[in-house]
Amino acid sequence: MTPTGRTDGLPSRPTRVAAALGDHDAARLADELAITAGNRFSDRFQAGALPARTGVERWAHPEAGELVLAYESLELPGPDERYLLVYLPADDATAAALDLLTSTLPMEVTR
Repeated sequence: MTPTGRTDGLPSRPTRVAAALGDHDAARLADELAITAGNRFSDRFQAGALPARTGVERWAHPEAGELVLAYESLELPGPDERYLLVYLPADDATAAALDLLTSTLPMEVTR
C-alpha cells in the first residue's frame, strides 16, 4: 500500500478534503487515520459531521494563571458512549502559558 492509503498512488478522499481546507498537517493525519482505521474513519470523515460539542473553557492553573481553551468532542462508535475530547489554546496568552508549562525552564509568567 502506498503512503497515500490508495493502491493507485492518488490521495485519499480524506486527504483531499483536508488539503482543500488548507491544512496540510490535517491532511497527513487524515491519510494516516484512513490507512490505520480504514472505512470506520473514512466514512465518518467524508460525512463531514461536525463535532457534537464545541466551546471554550477557562481554567485556573496555580502557576500559569487563567488558561482559555477551545474544545471539541467527537462521539466514538460503540455501545459504551466514548468521546474523543481535544483542547487547543484559544488565545496567544494561553498558548504561551502552555509552552511555559511544558518547557523544562522554571515557570515565569508576567501579568
